[in-house]
Amino acid sequence: MLLKNTKDLFIERNLDDDKKDLSLEKGDFTAMIIAAFITLMPALLLVFGLFALVIFLMFGR
Repeated sequence: MLLKNTKDLFIERNLDDDKKDLSLEKGDFTAMIIAAFITLMPALLLVFGLFALVIFLMFGR
């Protein structure tokens, strides 16, 4: 069901004719989630680490 909705999203965005027949395979959604996690996690850890450092410097002493 989720893959069907994603395919409908690609078709609704008026892509080129050769990309309208795009069919996602079974593991594609999982691969996209893993790739997003690997890409965003270092940045999120850095931001949370900076917040923790500021909080430690303000209240930890």
